Amino acid sequence: MESRDEYVRLAARCRVVVSTARQEFFGLAVREAIALGCYPLLPRRLVYPELAGGREEHLYDTEEELASRLSRLLRGDAPPMSSDLRREVSALSVDRVVAQWDEWFDALA
Repeated sequence: MESRDEYVRLAARCRVVVSTARQEFFGLAVREAIALGCYPLLPRRLVYPELAGGREEHLYDTEEELASRLSRLLRGDAPPMSSDLRREVSALSVDRVVAQWDEWFDALA
């Protein structure tokens, strides 16, 4: 993307975010996508179970399970994403977390 605004605008038009990552530290891109309203399909490994809040409908174990869930989702057969999940993830946005860290560091200084 040419700019962050263009990235956010296009990401907000998406319905689904899928990760097949084998290495991930914070899941920032997935967090952003969920906050924008994308339904997450995530591997049951790394940071993703915590990111999904343990919600089974967003976690998969095998490629076959991912393909099946994605197919159902794209046909409209999947449950809607929990608004609680979107709120939980939004609370962990980079802007909010960095602002909190700034406050903590200022208090320490």
